[in-house]
Amino acid sequence: MSYLVGVAGMKYNPERSSRVARPVEIPDYAVPAWIHPEARQYLQERGMTEEEVQSYEFMYCERGYWARRVLIPMFNAQGVLVCLQGRAIDAQTERYLTYGLKPFYCPWDVSDVGSSSSLLVVEGAFDCVAIARIFPHVGAILGSEPSQFQIHEIIEMAHACHAQRIGIWLDADGSQYAYALKLKLRPYMSVYVLDFQTERLTLDVKDPGSCHPEQVIQILKHHQFIS
Repeated sequence: MSYLVGVAGMKYNPERSSRVARPVEIPDYAVPAWIHPEARQYLQERGMTEEEVQSYEFMYCERGYWARRVLIPMFNAQGVLVCLQGRAIDAQTERYLTYGLKPFYCPWDVSDVGSSSSLLVVEGAFDCVAIARIFPHVGAILGSEPSQFQIHEIIEMAHACHAQRIGIWLDADGSQYAYALKLKLRPYMSVYVLDFQTERLTLDVKDPGSCHPEQVIQILKHHQFIS
Protein backbone atom coordinates (compact mmCIF):
# COMPACT_ATOMS: atom_id res chain seq x y z
CA MET A 1 0.00 0.00 0.00
CA SER A 2 1.49 3.37 -1.02
CA TYR A 3 1.32 6.56 1.01
CA LEU A 4 2.31 10.18 0.58
CA VAL A 5 3.91 11.71 3.65
CA GLY A 6 3.22 15.42 4.06
CA VAL A 7 5.16 18.25 5.66
CA ALA A 8 3.46 17.54 8.97
CA GLY A 9 4.34 13.85 8.77
CA MET A 10 0.73 12.90 8.01
CA LYS A 11 0.25 9.88 5.78
CA TYR A 12 -2.19 10.07 2.91
CA ASN A 13 -3.87 6.81 1.95
CA PRO A 14 -5.02 6.85 -1.71
CA GLU A 15 -7.37 3.93 -1.09
CA ARG A 16 -9.62 6.31 0.83
CA SER A 17 -10.33 8.06 -2.46
CA SER A 18 -11.35 5.05 -4.55
CA ARG A 19 -14.20 5.61 -6.98
CA VAL A 20 -16.31 3.72 -9.45
CA ALA A 21 -15.96 5.10 -12.96
CA ARG A 22 -18.77 5.28 -15.49
CA PRO A 23 -18.07 4.75 -19.20
CA VAL A 24 -17.57 8.12 -20.91
CA GLU A 25 -17.71 8.67 -24.66
CA ILE A 26 -17.77 11.75 -26.84
CA PRO A 27 -21.14 11.73 -28.68
CA ASP A 28 -20.98 10.90 -32.37
CA TYR A 29 -22.74 14.18 -33.26
CA ALA A 30 -19.97 16.31 -31.68
CA VAL A 31 -17.66 18.19 -34.05
CA PRO A 32 -14.26 19.81 -33.45
CA ALA A 33 -15.10 23.11 -31.82
CA TRP A 34 -12.99 25.32 -34.06
CA ILE A 35 -14.73 24.29 -37.27
CA HIS A 36 -18.16 25.33 -35.98
CA PRO A 37 -18.71 29.10 -36.45
CA GLU A 38 -20.68 29.64 -33.24
CA ALA A 39 -18.26 27.69 -31.07
CA ARG A 40 -15.27 29.33 -32.77
CA GLN A 41 -16.70 32.80 -32.11
CA TYR A 42 -17.30 31.96 -28.44
CA LEU A 43 -13.79 30.60 -28.00
CA GLN A 44 -12.21 33.53 -29.82
CA GLU A 45 -14.07 35.89 -27.50
CA ARG A 46 -12.43 34.00 -24.63
CA GLY A 47 -9.05 34.69 -26.21
CA MET A 48 -8.36 31.17 -27.45
CA THR A 49 -6.48 30.41 -30.64
CA GLU A 50 -7.06 27.59 -33.10
CA GLU A 51 -3.89 25.89 -31.90
CA GLU A 52 -5.09 25.98 -28.27
CA VAL A 53 -8.56 24.65 -29.10
CA GLN A 54 -7.04 21.76 -31.02
CA SER A 55 -4.49 21.10 -28.28
CA TYR A 56 -7.21 20.83 -25.61
CA GLU A 57 -9.35 18.75 -28.00
CA PHE A 58 -12.46 20.88 -27.46
CA MET A 59 -15.58 19.68 -29.27
CA TYR A 60 -18.99 21.24 -29.88
CA CYS A 61 -22.58 19.95 -30.04
CA GLU A 62 -25.48 21.68 -31.76
CA ARG A 63 -28.10 19.28 -30.41
CA GLY A 64 -28.83 16.54 -27.93
CA TYR A 65 -27.92 16.47 -24.26
CA TRP A 66 -24.95 18.77 -24.88
CA ALA A 67 -26.81 21.20 -27.19
CA ARG A 68 -24.99 24.51 -27.74
CA ARG A 69 -22.12 23.55 -25.50
CA VAL A 70 -18.37 23.36 -25.93
CA LEU A 71 -17.26 19.92 -24.76
CA ILE A 72 -14.12 19.69 -22.65
CA PRO A 73 -12.76 16.13 -22.60
CA MET A 74 -10.77 15.03 -19.56
CA PHE A 75 -8.39 12.08 -19.58
CA ASN A 76 -6.56 10.15 -16.88
CA ALA A 77 -2.82 9.43 -16.87
CA GLN A 78 -3.39 6.39 -19.09
CA GLY A 79 -5.15 8.50 -21.74
CA VAL A 80 -8.63 7.14 -20.95
CA LEU A 81 -11.54 9.57 -21.23
CA VAL A 82 -12.98 9.80 -17.70
CA CYS A 83 -15.13 12.93 -17.78
CA LEU A 84 -16.86 15.34 -20.14
CA GLN A 85 -17.82 18.86 -19.20
CA GLY A 86 -20.00 21.00 -21.45
CA ARG A 87 -19.85 24.78 -21.22
CA ALA A 88 -22.89 26.62 -22.60
CA ILE A 89 -22.01 29.24 -25.19
CA ASP A 90 -25.13 31.27 -24.38
CA ALA A 91 -27.44 31.90 -21.43
CA GLN A 92 -28.85 28.58 -20.23
CA THR A 93 -30.25 27.35 -16.94
CA GLU A 94 -27.03 25.50 -16.19
CA ARG A 95 -23.75 26.99 -17.37
CA TYR A 96 -21.95 23.67 -17.01
CA LEU A 97 -23.03 20.05 -17.46
CA THR A 98 -20.68 17.29 -16.37
CA TYR A 99 -20.75 13.57 -17.10
CA GLY A 100 -18.34 11.26 -15.34
CA LEU A 101 -16.60 11.71 -12.03
CA LYS A 102 -14.67 14.95 -11.91
CA PRO A 103 -10.89 14.61 -11.95
CA PHE A 104 -8.30 17.23 -11.09
CA TYR A 105 -8.16 18.57 -14.64
CA CYS A 106 -4.51 18.89 -15.70
CA PRO A 107 -4.35 18.97 -19.52
CA TRP A 108 -0.58 18.59 -19.62
CA ASP A 109 1.99 15.84 -19.25
CA VAL A 110 4.63 16.03 -16.53
CA SER A 111 7.15 14.45 -18.90
CA ASP A 112 6.56 17.28 -21.39
CA VAL A 113 6.74 20.31 -19.10
CA GLY A 114 9.15 18.99 -16.49
CA SER A 115 9.28 19.68 -12.78
CA SER A 116 8.23 22.85 -10.99
CA SER A 117 8.57 24.31 -7.52
CA SER A 118 4.85 25.13 -7.52
CA LEU A 119 1.49 23.78 -8.63
CA LEU A 120 -1.49 26.09 -9.12
CA VAL A 121 -5.10 25.07 -8.45
CA VAL A 122 -7.98 26.95 -10.10
CA GLU A 123 -11.73 26.45 -10.44
CA GLY A 124 -12.57 25.98 -14.10
CA ALA A 125 -11.10 24.61 -17.29
CA PHE A 126 -10.97 28.04 -18.92
CA ASP A 127 -9.13 29.41 -15.88
CA CYS A 128 -6.65 26.61 -16.48
CA VAL A 129 -6.26 27.61 -20.14
CA ALA A 130 -5.65 31.27 -19.28
CA ILE A 131 -2.92 30.52 -16.74
CA ALA A 132 -1.26 27.72 -18.75
CA ARG A 133 -0.16 30.31 -21.34
CA ILE A 134 2.12 31.75 -18.68
CA PHE A 135 2.56 29.00 -16.08
CA PRO A 136 2.01 25.42 -17.29
CA HIS A 137 1.74 23.64 -13.94
CA VAL A 138 -1.91 24.37 -13.29
CA GLY A 139 -5.01 22.25 -12.81
CA ALA A 140 -8.73 22.82 -12.25
CA ILE A 141 -11.04 21.35 -9.62
CA LEU A 142 -14.08 22.11 -11.86
CA GLY A 143 -15.96 23.96 -9.16
CA SER A 144 -15.27 25.49 -5.78
CA GLU A 145 -15.43 22.41 -3.53
CA PRO A 146 -13.23 19.50 -4.66
CA SER A 147 -14.01 15.90 -3.85
CA GLN A 148 -11.70 13.76 -1.74
CA PHE A 149 -10.58 12.03 -4.94
CA GLN A 150 -9.64 15.38 -6.50
CA ILE A 151 -7.69 16.33 -3.38
CA HIS A 152 -5.80 13.05 -3.70
CA GLU A 153 -5.05 13.83 -7.36
CA ILE A 154 -3.79 17.31 -6.46
CA ILE A 155 -1.34 15.81 -4.00
CA GLU A 156 -0.29 13.11 -6.49
CA MET A 157 0.29 15.71 -9.24
CA ALA A 158 2.29 17.96 -6.93
CA HIS A 159 4.40 14.92 -6.04
CA ALA A 160 4.84 13.96 -9.71
CA CYS A 161 6.14 17.37 -10.77
CA HIS A 162 8.24 17.77 -7.59
CA ALA A 163 6.33 20.86 -6.47
CA GLN A 164 7.24 22.21 -3.03
CA ARG A 165 4.11 24.31 -2.65
CA ILE A 166 0.57 24.63 -3.95
CA GLY A 167 -1.10 27.91 -4.87
CA ILE A 168 -4.89 28.20 -4.83
CA TRP A 169 -6.40 30.82 -7.15
CA LEU A 170 -10.18 30.61 -7.13
CA ASP A 171 -12.80 33.11 -8.30
CA ALA A 172 -12.90 36.52 -6.63
CA ASP A 173 -16.01 35.56 -4.63
CA GLY A 174 -14.65 32.17 -3.56
CA SER A 175 -12.12 33.07 -0.89
CA GLN A 176 -13.90 30.97 1.75
CA TYR A 177 -13.60 27.91 -0.50
CA ALA A 178 -9.94 28.67 -1.18
CA TYR A 179 -9.10 28.77 2.51
CA ALA A 180 -11.17 25.65 3.18
CA LEU A 181 -9.14 23.82 0.53
CA LYS A 182 -5.93 25.18 2.03
CA LEU A 183 -6.81 23.57 5.36
CA LYS A 184 -7.31 20.20 3.63
CA LEU A 185 -4.01 20.36 1.73
CA ARG A 186 -1.81 21.97 4.37
CA PRO A 187 -0.91 18.71 6.19
CA TYR A 188 0.80 17.47 3.01
CA MET A 189 2.47 20.56 1.53
CA SER A 190 2.98 24.30 1.85
CA VAL A 191 -0.17 25.99 0.54
CA TYR A 192 -0.81 29.61 -0.44
CA VAL A 193 -4.00 31.41 -1.44
CA LEU A 194 -3.54 33.94 -4.23
CA ASP A 195 -5.45 37.07 -3.28
CA PHE A 196 -5.55 39.75 -5.96
CA GLN A 197 -7.65 42.23 -3.98
CA THR A 198 -4.90 43.56 -1.72
CA GLU A 199 -3.64 47.08 -1.09
CA ARG A 200 -0.78 46.60 -3.51
CA LEU A 201 -2.68 44.64 -6.14
CA THR A 202 -6.26 45.57 -7.01
CA LEU A 203 -7.55 44.25 -10.31
CA ASP A 204 -11.14 44.33 -11.51
CA VAL A 205 -11.24 40.69 -12.57
CA LYS A 206 -13.67 37.91 -11.62
CA ASP A 207 -11.43 34.90 -12.16
CA PRO A 208 -8.23 33.82 -13.95
CA GLY A 209 -10.23 33.05 -17.09
CA SER A 210 -11.20 36.70 -17.44
CA CYS A 211 -7.62 37.95 -17.08
CA HIS A 212 -5.44 39.18 -19.90
CA PRO A 213 -2.02 37.51 -20.05
CA GLU A 214 -0.44 40.69 -18.63
CA GLN A 215 -2.76 40.51 -15.62
CA VAL A 216 -1.93 36.82 -15.07
CA ILE A 217 1.77 37.71 -15.12
CA GLN A 218 1.20 40.59 -12.68
CA ILE A 219 -0.68 38.38 -10.20
CA LEU A 220 1.78 35.48 -10.41
CA LYS A 221 4.74 37.83 -9.96
CA HIS A 222 3.06 39.53 -7.02
CA HIS A 223 2.71 36.18 -5.27
CA GLN A 224 6.21 35.08 -6.38
CA PHE A 225 5.06 32.14 -8.49
CA ILE A 226 7.10 33.51 -11.39
CA SER A 227 10.03 35.92 -11.38
